[in-house]
Amino acid sequence: MNRMPSNIWAGGFFLLFGLLSACFPVRAGQAAAKEAVKIDLSTAIEKALESSEDLLISRNSVEKSRADYKKEKSALYPQITGTGKVTHNFEYPGAAQGTQDYFSDVGVSLDQLLWSFGKVRAAINAQDKYMDVARFNEEAMRQAVIYNAKVSYFSVKLADHSYDILLKSLHNAEDNKRILEDRSASGRVSRRDFLKASADVAARQPLVNDAEKTRHTAYQEFKVMIGMESSADVLLSDEFEREYQAIDGAAMLEAMNVNEPALKALSKEVELREDLVHAKKASFLPEVSSFATWNHKGDDQDPDPYGPNMDDYGSVGVKVSVPIWTGGFLKGDLQAARIQKRDSELGLRKAQEQFGLALDQAIASYHDLIKTLGANNEAVRLAEESFHLTQDFFKTGSATLTDLNDAELQLTQQRLNRERTIYNICVMLARIEQLTLRKDLL
Repeated sequence: MNRMPSNIWAGGFFLLFGLLSACFPVRAGQAAAKEAVKIDLSTAIEKALESSEDLLISRNSVEKSRADYKKEKSALYPQITGTGKVTHNFEYPGAAQGTQDYFSDVGVSLDQLLWSFGKVRAAINAQDKYMDVARFNEEAMRQAVIYNAKVSYFSVKLADHSYDILLKSLHNAEDNKRILEDRSASGRVSRRDFLKASADVAARQPLVNDAEKTRHTAYQEFKVMIGMESSADVLLSDEFEREYQAIDGAAMLEAMNVNEPALKALSKEVELREDLVHAKKASFLPEVSSFATWNHKGDDQDPDPYGPNMDDYGSVGVKVSVPIWTGGFLKGDLQAARIQKRDSELGLRKAQEQFGLALDQAIASYHDLIKTLGANNEAVRLAEESFHLTQDFFKTGSATLTDLNDAELQLTQQRLNRERTIYNICVMLARIEQLTLRKDLL
């Protein structure tokens, strides 16, 4: 039998080693690429702000208001216009004496507003306040994005914890079934109990599946909100169960009245409506402006701008424009501006009432939820004690399978209730922070 030369064996060994060395780093890189990204609440808020289209639209509105302000303010400055015209009279009757083949006219005109009795200044002040309204609305949208990011973060945590609780419930049912199997060794278990134990396990599996689907949906919505790929793996690192403190309602109300951007926007809108009323009133008064023109024009047989028939013409003067009769347009315009101002005042008053009520309800709900959380914690403690005690009794045959199943279901329900209460507390705190712009509650 012929043996393969040793150099061939060596070459094959090194070739195999090279292939393995090339493959393993790739797989390691793929594993690293799939590693879950840890995200805390502050990071989630930053990403949500960066990827929010609504916030970008609000910022565009601010930019537009700046452009509108510059456009309105341009009325204060000289308006300079240049014109140029060349006319070729290619056909005309012989009786038209003095008509030349070409007529040229090049000129510059300047108009300067001198006095408008506050009309232009009031319009500029109103547009300046429009910029403030746009900035406040941008801040209100920013706070809304932050609030939605927090709620989405809390929803993912709730879905995670609910899934873990229901999975634990399934494992408890499986443990109960194993205890029943251990008891069957002594021949004390009926077939009916076996069927019921199997049914208890089977009944919990759909709940776990639904919780898993809910968790998947919550994660996908969260990733869309923060601008991450749907295939990315994320791990939310913050937890929020702690000792919650009472909130001073009066201090929160004062903070809301001072800081809430939507209320600031409405208050500023009332001011700008007042400026617009002043501008409409001034529309009834004269408008004084100055003007100056210079033209270099003439006609000739040749289109030569420097021909002998081209002359310079200049004029300067003052113009007074007085609205004598507009068919009721100015009066109707003023009336509409006054109505808009009253509507803005009513809107501000309504918003103040609604925001105050929303803050009061959020604080009241928060305090009620703190009490509920204390009851939930006690209920979970008692349910855990009851379940473990019933499980011990079941092992010795002192409790039925129905008793054990009821105790386990009660424990699961109390755990779910506690997680839901914690979620609601966090949502209320986020709502209070949105209304007051406080950042120290969560």
